[in-house]
Amino acid sequence: MTDYRAGRTYTLTGEYYNEAGARGVLADPTGGVSLTITYGSGGPTVAGPFVYAGSSTPTSGEIYRQAIGTYAIDWLIPYSAASGVYVLTWTFTDGPFGTPYPAVENVAIIGGGLTPPVAPDTGFWTGTLTGGGVTIPLGGVDENGVGWALLKVGGWDSPDTVGGVAQYGGDHGGIPGPQYYTPRMITLTVQANAPTQAARDEARAMMQQAAGINDLGLFTYDEPVPKQAAVRRSGRVPETYPTLCQCRFSVLLVAPDPRKYSTQTKQVTCSPTGPVLGIAAPLTAPVALPAQPPAPVVALENDGRFETRPRVLISGPITGPGLYNQTTGQLVSFSTLALAAGDSLVVDFQAKLGYLNGSPRFADLASSWWTLAPGTTQVVLQGAAATGSQMTVTYQDAWM
Repeated sequence: MTDYRAGRTYTLTGEYYNEAGARGVLADPTGGVSLTITYGSGGPTVAGPFVYAGSSTPTSGEIYRQAIGTYAIDWLIPYSAASGVYVLTWTFTDGPFGTPYPAVENVAIIGGGLTPPVAPDTGFWTGTLTGGGVTIPLGGVDENGVGWALLKVGGWDSPDTVGGVAQYGGDHGGIPGPQYYTPRMITLTVQANAPTQAARDEARAMMQQAAGINDLGLFTYDEPVPKQAAVRRSGRVPETYPTLCQCRFSVLLVAPDPRKYSTQTKQVTCSPTGPVLGIAAPLTAPVALPAQPPAPVVALENDGRFETRPRVLISGPITGPGLYNQTTGQLVSFSTLALAAGDSLVVDFQAKLGYLNGSPRFADLASSWWTLAPGTTQVVLQGAAATGSQMTVTYQDAWM
């Protein structure tokens, strides 16, 4: 009796002879060939009936012909198969009257052989690691049937700081100097549970691709309020193998921007109500002057707990555009710039630089670059604007 193991694929073979005993030779039956697999003799059917449909190469779910009188099928034993003796019943139909000739073989199956490709238990939170054109579903199952378990996340609490305190000369204590957060170092412990060794190796290649070494990818952690960070690999990715179909990774990532951002991007747009209005002579007193259109102003809500940096798109026509933070009194201006209709100026507050139609453009030297603090910030678009101009502010809530 042959021993088989659940979770693996085996080739089952049936042979048909034109006569019983030593005088018989292999021959193709004139009728059909089928196979039924039952649990025990007379027990419930667990697979099949499979039939021969004329194929001479391995075909999923079908019997194929290997040689004269020799037929086979590749059977993936289910992961859920119970241990016990299974009965393979081959039926060859032959002769002018279509007589069925059964052939029986017993096989022993050992259940629970490999780790099944099911979503692993990762606790309450899941996430994703995206990079190099692939996305690893941490806490889920990918298209290859690999279950990705997020076992541990390190460095998600707080980044380190840089800066210090200068000791007083001849006195106790010191002078506190500026202090800043360093890039965030994140360590992920991830386990890939694959249905086969080939799928395990594919998972290893996916991890090397997702944890890129140059371009920034994205790590998303599904906390009750999901957050994400732009990351890339720092160093190698060590691997260990709990079983032949499992691989455990220790992935060290660096986030140059230490903030944790909301997965939702906010966008607010406003425009002037129209061009500046004028009057013409002759005038008759009393004169009622038309109202100036209000300056475009937006209220920006940062629902995080740390300041965030927006990107602002200014579309012409507008002359001398400036972005004024009413809450802090800070202004970023481009006083010598005139945007015609169709021109655009993107102001990146993280890079502290503007881009005029895609080309770098520096702000005025007197500019004071501001941030969006937690809570509400009022931002005004300054400048001589005409109909068609517009300001669009894009940002994400941030935490540290």
